[in-house]
Parts: sequence; structure tokens; C-alpha cells
Amino acid sequence: MTTLEFSLLALKHMESYLVLWLALFVLYRLLFWKTVKSILDPLYFVVIFTNSICTANVVFLAIYNEIKWYYTLTYLFSEAALLIGILLFARPQPVLLPHMPSPEFVRRLKFGILFTMTIAIAANMMIYINRGIPLLLESRNDASAGGFGILLRLSQVATALFVLFYYVKKKITASPNSRMEHLLFVISIVFGLLSGYKAFFLFYIFVYFFTSGHTVSMSFKKKTVFTAGGIIVMLAMFSVVLDTTELGLLVPALLTRLLASGDVYYMAFVNDTIDMLPPQGFFYQLFGSLLASFRVVSWDAAPLNYGYAINEVVNKNDLLFGPTFRYNVLWLLLTKSPILTVMLSFMVGATIGLLNRALYRSKKLGLSFIVIAFFYYKSFMIILGPDHAVNDIVLSATIFIVMAAVIFLPIYTKRTVLATGMAS
Repeated sequence: MTTLEFSLLALKHMESYLVLWLALFVLYRLLFWKTVKSILDPLYFVVIFTNSICTANVVFLAIYNEIKWYYTLTYLFSEAALLIGILLFARPQPVLLPHMPSPEFVRRLKFGILFTMTIAIAANMMIYINRGIPLLLESRNDASAGGFGILLRLSQVATALFVLFYYVKKKITASPNSRMEHLLFVISIVFGLLSGYKAFFLFYIFVYFFTSGHTVSMSFKKKTVFTAGGIIVMLAMFSVVLDTTELGLLVPALLTRLLASGDVYYMAFVNDTIDMLPPQGFFYQLFGSLLASFRVVSWDAAPLNYGYAINEVVNKNDLLFGPTFRYNVLWLLLTKSPILTVMLSFMVGATIGLLNRALYRSKKLGLSFIVIAFFYYKSFMIILGPDHAVNDIVLSATIFIVMAAVIFLPIYTKRTVLATGMAS
């Protein structure tokens, strides 16, 4: 089933779909009532909001006999396993205790802010000059073609570190950032807009939440303003992509995009399309692209991108776009076992929950907090597509470690020298 076909089916039964989604949204919110205290919490958007849409899509298709109950039950049990894994280990964001940061750590943060944005600016300029601006391309994936993928990833990691440094420095020094740092912050937002990634601003919101040190409670008015702001950003980006300013086209496009949060489910489950895809080995699919990225194997030997493959089957074209194979669809496709799908789904939830717990056990906004926050945010990619997540997380970790070493190693080198001097 194509996105257009699903959208028309949902429109035909709009009242039923809305009631179903609202009921599921309330259920998800109640499940996380003690854990998630703010709409700025990434669990709110990635799990409560997005996954409630995915569940609504699957149950909606089952109610109207578009998919077999085998798929519905497999989804529901695997989704429940994911939620249980998160809820078992996650904890509410605590109040961070005030502390006096060392002057050297603050200096390293200032250097890191300049260092990371210098890299991000250089990488983006090279991409724009050689490949074009992603937002203006037919597909933003074209920007990473021809070996420019490493520059794109370099820019993404550098920008993520910049945002973390920016907010951490502001919080621990209890003073405004400099004008230069404000300017770099604006430049980073411009790069995010030009990236074509419509939810880029979510990382800024999540990092602000991580470093806030409290639950960031919001009044209904503030929630409304926040939601409206996000919608305006999305509509503006759709306006550029669709080359129109007509709300009659932009609003349906945005609503369709929200419905398509679970597009892989109606593409894969309707008409047993998942069985039409060529099978590949479990570990080969998960780690093959990573081996190709490190040139251990050639890209010709890299595993199939199932998003492209299912797009060709469903939409009858070979364009390089398609849905991400969310965690439980990929597990079912690779294992052909509902039981293993449920077990692996629980492991995904447990991973996110444990990183959540590790982050919120931090007593201060130090280097360990920055590292855990980065990988906690990255862990949500496993929900969206485990095979792509493995490749992205390992490559991002490699770049992250190199940058962090350049920025923070002088602190630990100085400490070692001082300790050695005192011992002698």
C-alpha cells in the first residue's frame, strides 16, 4: 500500500482514525506518566507521539482487514516489549545540583565551540559547492553521493557537539554565551534548515532539556506556542521543497508526513509485501554497511537498502528513497520469528532505558554527561532502523572520540603531569 492509498483510506474513515489515535496517544502518555514530565523530553516525541501514530496505523489497518492479524499481533507484542524495556530502566530527569566548574573545563568548552563549528562550516561549504544545498536537491541523499557522505557525517557530529557545548557552558557558568557563540548558534540553525532534515531542530530542544536540570514544566500557552513554532518550521521547509506557499497544499503535505511516521508498516504488511523482499543474513544486514564504510568490503558487497527495495516493489520506481525499516519490521524480516522479534525489541527498549538512566544519574554537567547525552540521543535511531543505526552510531562515535580527544585531552594530560610532579 502506498502512502497516497493509506492517506485516502484514513481520510475516508477520518473519525475512526482520529478516535483510535487519540485513545492510543492517551494510553502511551499514561504509561510514561511517572517517567516523562515534559513535552521537551525526547521520549515524549520519539515514543509517545510517534509510536502512538505507528500503532494507530497498524491497528487501523487490522480493523479494516487490510493486514493479517499475524502482523498485528507481532507488532503489538514487539511494541509492548519495547515499551517495557524502556520503562524498566528509564527514570525521570532529576534536578542537577549546582557546582563550580573548573576554569580549565570552561576554557575547553569555549575552544570546543569554535573548533566544532569551524569543522561544520568547512564541511558544509564543501558539500554546497560540490553537491549543492540538500534542501534544494531532488533528494537530500544526493548531497552525500560521490564520497561526500563522510563530510556530511562530520558536519552532523560537529554540530551535535557544538550544541551540547553551547548549552552546557551556558548552564554551568550561569551566564549568557558570547556574541560570537550566539552567531555560531544561528549559523548552525541555518545549516540545519538547509540540510533538508525536517526535524533537525528537535536535537536543540532535547539538549536544552537535558541540560536544564529540571522538568521544564510548561503552561498550556507555552505548549501551544512551542507546537505552533514546530509546525511553522515544518511548513516553511515543505514550502521550499514543494515550491509553493499555498496552505491548501502545505497542510495536507504535513498531515500526510505525520501519517507516514509508520509508513513501513502499511508498505510491508499489506498484501504480504514483506515476503517479496529478498532475504539477507541477520549479521550481514546489521554490520555490512559498517564494514563497507571502513572499506573492509566494497560498497558493491554492502547489504541491500530495504527502504529502496520496498519502494521499488510498492511504488514501482527505483528512486533512492523509501521508508526506514523500523525495529520490529526489520527484526521480523531478518528472523522470520515473532518470538525473536519480541525479544530483540525488548533489547532495543532496554538499551534506550539504560542510557536514559545513565544520563540522569549524572551529578554534574561534565564530559561524561556530554558523552552519554550524545549516545542517548543516537540510541533512538535504533527504533527507526537498527541496520542504519549501527552504521551511524559507530561512525559517529569514531568522529566523536577524535574531536573530544582534541578538545579535552589537554585537561587530562595536564592533570597527569601535575599528579606525577606531586608524587615525585
